[in-house]
Amino acid sequence: MKNNKIITSWDKIEPSDSANDRMLSAILEENRSVHDRKDKVNYMSQRKNFKKFLIPVAACLVAIVAVTGIVGSNMGWFGSKGYTVNLASGDSIVYHIGRTNVASIHVGYPVSSRELTDAELDSILPETTERRSAIGTFREENGDLLQVEGKLGDATIIFAQDNFPISDVVLEGNESSSSVNGIPVTTGYFITNPNSRGEQSAIFFASFSIGNTNVFVECYGDKSDADAVSQETTDLIFSIITKGEPDFSAITK
Repeated sequence: MKNNKIITSWDKIEPSDSANDRMLSAILEENRSVHDRKDKVNYMSQRKNFKKFLIPVAACLVAIVAVTGIVGSNMGWFGSKGYTVNLASGDSIVYHIGRTNVASIHVGYPVSSRELTDAELDSILPETTERRSAIGTFREENGDLLQVEGKLGDATIIFAQDNFPISDVVLEGNESSSSVNGIPVTTGYFITNPNSRGEQSAIFFASFSIGNTNVFVECYGDKSDADAVSQETTDLIFSIITKGEPDFSAITK
């Protein structure tokens, strides 16, 4: 049996305003929570798909960078052009960019030096119309000639006996190896920093050995004339090698 009074009283019961607010907040919070979980799942799914998309793209980019680096270096796109000079003999000399550092030379015994005479210059330096000079370094105790540092125009040539440091300049970087008349030649070049007038020089260098004599060659000029400087360096290397091992026997202290 139903009690109409109880039913009527139950129907009249309503939540208070604060209870309504709490229930509304709970419903909205649950709704946000559901959407957040869906968004998180969608984000993770999109992220995985994006990673899958990036893998082939990254591989393509690596390939493009590798090819660009090879082509760009040969074409001089990055300021590091290589120079190749061909000789009439069929040999060629290649120069790649490098750098130099200065080191200290300690020989452990007294040395003395003097300027060489014209006759002595004729015996060791290639024939040239350029102004020339040279300084000989001798071992003090026995007068043996250890090193000759000569100048031909703007070029520097250093001859050194096999047991004496050829130079206080240490070559570093992308040196190249070539061959001239069967003699291995190590070469390179570098560009100086701009001076106060913004000018830069191109300096080409080479080192090789003829018999028991080590040789170092260095030529320089304006950066814009780098092609001509590489040709000058190559011609000088060829002249020295063609002349043969220098005879130091006539040069005494």
